[in-house]
Amino acid sequence: MDTHMKEYLQTNGQIKKYITLEKFPKPFVLHITSNKTYRYLLAHNRESEYKATQYYIIFRFQTELQKIRGYQYPILTPTAVASTIKAKNYIKTISFDKTQDNFIEKWLDQVFSEALQIRDDNKFADDVPQRYEVHVIGFDCSKSATTLIFKNIKSMKYEIIDRPGSRCSPIHIIVKSTDNSIHLKFIDAKNYVSANMELNDFLRDIGKVELSNDIIRYSQLLLSAIDNRINDYIPYHKDLLQNTSLAKLSCLNKYAFAYKNFNISSCYDLIDTHFVVKPLQRCNTKPYDLSLEYWKSKVNSYNEQDKRKKKGIDHNIQCDDYEYFHYVFLTQRCLMCQARFTYDNQPTPDRIDNDRSHTKINVLPCCLYCNKYASDKDQETARLMIQLRKFCELYSLSMTISNQEVYDSLSNDMVGGNSFVIHRENIAGKTQIHKFRLQDDQIVSYELPHIVENISCLDFNSFYGSCMSSEQHPLIPYTNHRMYMPGGVKYIIHDQEQAKQFIFNKHRFSYDEDIINKNVHLFIAKVKAHIPNEYINEFINFPVIW
Repeated sequence: MDTHMKEYLQTNGQIKKYITLEKFPKPFVLHITSNKTYRYLLAHNRESEYKATQYYIIFRFQTELQKIRGYQYPILTPTAVASTIKAKNYIKTISFDKTQDNFIEKWLDQVFSEALQIRDDNKFADDVPQRYEVHVIGFDCSKSATTLIFKNIKSMKYEIIDRPGSRCSPIHIIVKSTDNSIHLKFIDAKNYVSANMELNDFLRDIGKVELSNDIIRYSQLLLSAIDNRINDYIPYHKDLLQNTSLAKLSCLNKYAFAYKNFNISSCYDLIDTHFVVKPLQRCNTKPYDLSLEYWKSKVNSYNEQDKRKKKGIDHNIQCDDYEYFHYVFLTQRCLMCQARFTYDNQPTPDRIDNDRSHTKINVLPCCLYCNKYASDKDQETARLMIQLRKFCELYSLSMTISNQEVYDSLSNDMVGGNSFVIHRENIAGKTQIHKFRLQDDQIVSYELPHIVENISCLDFNSFYGSCMSSEQHPLIPYTNHRMYMPGGVKYIIHDQEQAKQFIFNKHRFSYDEDIINKNVHLFIAKVKAHIPNEYINEFINFPVIW
């Protein structure tokens, strides 16, 4: 509490968020890192064993509005429920209705029983990391799953163990039973289609089936529609049911496309790669010069680490080994990725045998990134992450930010699209025109006596297709009419003259993509500007300068 009160007084009660960045940038490969099963199989050259979740359970409720004493409005109550179970060797349908006592509990008991076979059918080999939930799918059911199922269960043998999202509309619900180890994951098929799509449209347009009014038939028809959605993503090695939304799947597809030519067995070394853009002396690509103070801290850290592991430290590396390791870091390369050591790619001694201490004969130079993924992890998975990093650097693909100055600069400019919208609704011939003015240190919106006649807008979304696909567009005047996406941070330049060499690069308007790739860098320029108070109202209605 004392620490909390101290921070409260220091910030005047304002909430401060602190972001801890990693020491080195990593490739942004969500389509691999977000799926532990695919990552493992890809790392072990067993990609052909990967399969999407294809066996699951469908459920569909039939309801009616019922007037209950004590309630002002009618309550939605279930009258029947039907499920279709799709297993590897069979498809079967079960149904229960209100003529049976506690029919929802009986239905849930049956679903848990059937889920045993579904789990086995979806299972990978025992050595492959995987998820074991059995998916129970409805359509437009995120609210009804809570209302109709769990409010009508009186038994204590079911427990909700995960329920992300809002209280009234969860993303999914995971339920476990005390009778067995099965976990049911209730999800909404509407997560994988446009928000305004109705059930009949889903069945007709995606399932390609004829509609029916029977609840049992409806649960069977849902199979075709969901199977078609699953098959849409199988060529991209995406598991539809393991993801929560259509937006996430689209994002994963973008990154999968960028890495479609990646091969874990190929060579992606960046040996003797040079930047054509000058000046190189401002970059952190110069050889790493080990300082004595840093080396002493390393030695002490390794001694403490070995003491905690109850290992002997009599023959550990010492401060007197500074000259030796200073020379090693300057002349040798990373034992795993063969990269040179620079201030952007710093070295560390890595143990050859992790069961032994940090002795001089048991350590070799390794970069921080490789050391992180190789320590106490599966060696094949470590190799995969190292290869992904090389591929990412070679083709300038997206990487995470590890520089605090860059992060602070970008985060200050992250604003929502509605932050600078004057009107939430613009209708020609109806909406009154508004303007802003600065008055008594406050921004005031006032109406003009004019009505909107025509609406014109220049928006980034106009270029969205070009930006995300790198398709040429005549309105993009530079880099051969293509819009390039940023990759990793190369360097930061504070000198104005050196910054101008990037900004006024003559090759930026070239039509030769080889010249563009070798000579042009994307950049973010911060421009300091000042408008005197007496002129602010002349510019306050202009859009933000980016």
